[in-house]
Amino acid sequence: MKAEKLARTEPKTSTNIIREMKVLNALKQDFIIKVSTYTASIEYTNANNIKLKFLSQQLNKRAFIGSQIVKRDLLKFTANEIPQIDEKRLNYFSQNLQESNYKKIINIDLKNAYATVLYNDGFICEDSYNYLLTLPKIDRLAAVGMLAYKKDCFQYSGGKLVNNYIEKGEFSSVFFYAVRKTHEVMNEISKILGKNFLFSWVDGIYFTEVNENILAACQLLESLKYPFKIEYLNNFICEEKNDFYFVTFEKENEKKVFNIPKASKKWQNDLYEFINQNKNKYETINKN
Repeated sequence: MKAEKLARTEPKTSTNIIREMKVLNALKQDFIIKVSTYTASIEYTNANNIKLKFLSQQLNKRAFIGSQIVKRDLLKFTANEIPQIDEKRLNYFSQNLQESNYKKIINIDLKNAYATVLYNDGFICEDSYNYLLTLPKIDRLAAVGMLAYKKDCFQYSGGKLVNNYIEKGEFSSVFFYAVRKTHEVMNEISKILGKNFLFSWVDGIYFTEVNENILAACQLLESLKYPFKIEYLNNFICEEKNDFYFVTFEKENEKKVFNIPKASKKWQNDLYEFINQNKNKYETINKN
């Protein structure tokens, strides 16, 4: 078998990639180009079985190393230990909003949420977790997010496009598991906060007052071993705009903006759960 050779790595720009494609098409060379959020690659067969890889300029190479470290740990799991998650049923936010304004609100922000889920739930080892914590936030998110990569693949033969397909990461469900678990934690905190809860977005939750509920929320996070920080935010304004709530506030003198849908997918999830319960009853009756 011929060894695969990484010929060179370049910034992922359309100019660089198109230049290579034009040359290969002119030579009638068979090749496949694979494009994802962070990388693109051109694979073709010649004397050295060369693979050209183009990296996004916005990511440090340590993010890609982090992703490989996570995958190395996941390979230690057997097939039945990898969760199967329906991506379409995932929620990234919840809200209890109405038009309002507050001089001050509070935010509890989970630190390193997805990486912490993978570590706490036994998907990665302590050394891998500690490596992820050394990465800047954007690189850390990418290292875990690359588990759920989708690559658009375009196959060329004799200078013509002959096939197009999508290649998905084998560990996508692990990333979606981290998303779901984080949202479940956010939901538990929102229940504790009660009427003071405003909204949650991915790994941050926003509410209106300091009272005994915030202590209970912090105790829950500590018991679950999720590191977090508490931030005080200024000049919160929520306005209705069509099907969204337009939210603004100030964090360290910087304006933050959220467009939050009025409806979440909770109604869909409740419906799916009801249907599945009835499906199970139906199957049980038919077995009898």
